[in-house]
Amino acid sequence: MKSAKILFAIFILLSFTYEGFNAYRQTGSLWFFIIIVMVSLIISGLLIRSAFKPKEGILQVNKFKKYLWSFLKIISIIGIIGLIIIIVRPQPNQYIIEINGLKIPLDKCIAGNVNIISDLKERNEYCACMAQKMVNDADVISNYKSLLQNGQFDEIMADLKNKDKFKSLGLENCYKLTNSLKWTETMKKSIKTDFSNQLKGSYLELTNDIEKYCDCLVEKLEKIPANKVISGEIYLSWDWLKIDSICKENSKNYTSN
Repeated sequence: MKSAKILFAIFILLSFTYEGFNAYRQTGSLWFFIIIVMVSLIISGLLIRSAFKPKEGILQVNKFKKYLWSFLKIISIIGIIGLIIIIVRPQPNQYIIEINGLKIPLDKCIAGNVNIISDLKERNEYCACMAQKMVNDADVISNYKSLLQNGQFDEIMADLKNKDKFKSLGLENCYKLTNSLKWTETMKKSIKTDFSNQLKGSYLELTNDIEKYCDCLVEKLEKIPANKVISGEIYLSWDWLKIDSICKENSKNYTSN
């Protein structure tokens, strides 16, 4: 029983600290991290104390210790309540950019991209770039003004994804600001789908296996920094011509006479 309590206390401490760090990365709130760690320390401490607590009647419990642990329990309860309040209560926007008299909060964009753009400064610059391009477009302002003012960039992009307007905005250029951009499976699948759709009905479909060609492209491109690929910078380089040539050769449909 003693070992189980100690192991459980260690598990709580490590898992709470890890989640607290992730929460700090996403929200930028140091207090959020401090409260989570404090609560985990108190809970872990109580568990370890109970593991080593002598049986009743063997040793008399020191009054100071009783008061100390009572105080810590109260602090723990306050910490938990504070954590609940932080989670439930809407947090004020920390990052706001004003463009053409319109105030655009960047917090949702910054938090939403934490897993693919690790650097906070780069996320800030990327989201500011996105806001700038969308606000400067009359059609976007006309149709999505309320979403912009709420910082709901994902909803705007999802609606524009299959429209001609999406390409004309040049949002992909914002990725040039993100050296810490990480490859994800979703990004790779998206690139493959885009290439596959573009090549449907093309001359290449007559001579090559499009599936193999697209798989080859993704395999080669993922070895290149993601920001160069997503921004389109790679497609203006000699590296792209080399990759294209190799993948066309490897995906040819050879037929025997």
